[in-house]
Amino acid sequence: MRRLLLLTVFIILAACQPNIDEPPPPTLAALPTATPSHTPEPPTATPIATETPEATLAPLPRSIADDPSQQAYIRVAHAIPQLPIVDVYIERLSIATNLRYGLATGQSGIEAGTYTLRVVPSGNRYDEEPILETQLTIEGTKSLILVLSGTIDNIQLSTYFESTSPLGQETSRISFIHTAPNAPDLLITTNDEGLANGVSYGQAVEYLEVPAGRNDLRFINADTPLFERRFELRGGFNYTFIIIEGETPQQLDVIEITTRAPSVTNIRFINALASAQSVDVYLDDNLMAQLLTFGRSTDREQIQSQTYTLSIYPTGADPENDNALLITPLRANPNEIVSIILVGTDNNLRIITYRDDLSPVPEGETRVTFVHTVPSAPVARLESSAGPFAGVVGDLRYGDISPSVTIAGGSEYSLFWNKVENNTPTDLLEEASNVRFEPGRSYLYLFTGAMSAPPIVFSDPVGFEESIIRADEVEEFTPVPRLPTRLRVVNAFESEAPVNVYLNDILLVEELSIGQSSELFIVPNGDNRLSAELVAEESYSVARELELFPEQTYTLFIYGSPLTAIDMLLVDDGRLTFDSESPHLRLVNLTQGDIVPFGIGFMAPDNTLLPPGPDDDYRHYFTRGITHLIRDVPNGLASVPVRPPIGTYTYLVTDNSDNTVAWVFPPQSLEVGVHYDMIAFQDTQSRRVLAFLVRYPTP
Repeated sequence: MRRLLLLTVFIILAACQPNIDEPPPPTLAALPTATPSHTPEPPTATPIATETPEATLAPLPRSIADDPSQQAYIRVAHAIPQLPIVDVYIERLSIATNLRYGLATGQSGIEAGTYTLRVVPSGNRYDEEPILETQLTIEGTKSLILVLSGTIDNIQLSTYFESTSPLGQETSRISFIHTAPNAPDLLITTNDEGLANGVSYGQAVEYLEVPAGRNDLRFINADTPLFERRFELRGGFNYTFIIIEGETPQQLDVIEITTRAPSVTNIRFINALASAQSVDVYLDDNLMAQLLTFGRSTDREQIQSQTYTLSIYPTGADPENDNALLITPLRANPNEIVSIILVGTDNNLRIITYRDDLSPVPEGETRVTFVHTVPSAPVARLESSAGPFAGVVGDLRYGDISPSVTIAGGSEYSLFWNKVENNTPTDLLEEASNVRFEPGRSYLYLFTGAMSAPPIVFSDPVGFEESIIRADEVEEFTPVPRLPTRLRVVNAFESEAPVNVYLNDILLVEELSIGQSSELFIVPNGDNRLSAELVAEESYSVARELELFPEQTYTLFIYGSPLTAIDMLLVDDGRLTFDSESPHLRLVNLTQGDIVPFGIGFMAPDNTLLPPGPDDDYRHYFTRGITHLIRDVPNGLASVPVRPPIGTYTYLVTDNSDNTVAWVFPPQSLEVGVHYDMIAFQDTQSRRVLAFLVRYPTP
């Protein structure tokens, strides 16, 4: 048995606590009078070629690369006032349709490579006389903005890169591209703070991080504002403002491009191995911790939110030649603060993921959470001389994390851990006396059963809740409105029976028929249980635990067939746009089973081209006159939205793997300012395809 005098002496304080609530302010250079120091060199413009040899078309570019390192994304912005509406092709792949001045496309996926890019008048084929033709090299993992700028007599195509760096939820990232040839040099300010001075035509100001929320953006020349507008910048998003000419020579305008930045996760690793050996920790091939000894933690580090391969090796091992103690997938969820606790033995190592709660505690109190890390004690019971620990924590199984206990800070406690067999305490495994938890902190207490050493305890300052504020101490402000989390449901299950959809076991949508969309519902963010079942057919049901993020809008697609199973797909609607310039269209491929990539095409109205019958596998081959809007969307994914042409057309679901038309919609005109989802899926037993259009609710 061991006794501890004052546990405070042994408490290990988490070092280098990151600033979770307030991200570091962007480092801005002093305002220059000429080219800003943080402004990259103007991109090399590509003038319109006067004599271009006739090119041989390469194979059709793939929208989704087999190798993720070769996946890239591209969009196009139109910044030439005199240039009419255009279509843009990379080889035969359409990346912009009916692109007007002052607009930009959504992102299109494309495989890395060198291609021929052509800009043609709207409605022309890719192989007709181009307005601009040039070679374009696209690198993998990059996200590009192609800007058509200059004048009608000197068209230029400039390439800029969107940031793909992770970004926290309290911060926005902004950049500027000056494409107005007749505009003077500009001073750019936000909320009356200078960002860059002397920004000239053809220059770009690299991404700067600013606090999310209200930002008053101004472009100024000689104390004269040429542009003023208020933007509500969302945390975790990149904003690119392309500066263009306004309605008069004295006015400027912007093309606003918004992209969600990769999210970040704050992570640390703690060694609580029963063997007490030191280890090296890798995420993918990156060394995260070297010589991590028992009872120690790494500093918290921000990483991009994604799925990694976590590998644990004995210290000094060579990952190329030596065996790992553990290799396991690790999902780093967006905007979480997590501790990865290594427990077990060399032959049976495992991890415990603890999501740290660093929120403030009530005045004078502290928060304690316990973790059972002793593999030789399948069940352990915490008892204490005072406080609510025993009543709240109770019995913990190996690997369990207790509920957090909020107690009065500054008091002393005695804690006893006993092994439990048949619901009866037996051996005393650990005792700690005179344990003192300071107020205003959050403690992570690891039960290790090490009688000859102090317990492993980590502490973070979290501060106190502001429960009472005097009225005369409140600073006047105008709150920034926050958008609610919203969800709609679309039924694509191939059955005459409708579906019921439940949110956290409460009926959300009742008797939704196939091909129908619900309204938009305001729903709670965070982890939610979403479930669906066929009416009067409860054997066809599905349930998922899904995380819904604040201020986001989602579509939940219910799909499948009686021959397979019912399933659901949650799609983030953050890329949808609604304007008065054109319709918007997205393809959702809900095919189950083998991979069947679909696309969307359109052609002049053709009443003779009919869809296959209900039992007909026959398909039309591609004919002249089909323009492809979207290509190669695989199963279980939604495409980025595109802008279809204004007017009456025959729309097609295409299968580019064999150059066939999988489905034909009757000639129709899509309404300007409305978003449509084109939903398609192939039968698992045949090549029969069913497709339908769903109009998105007015946001």
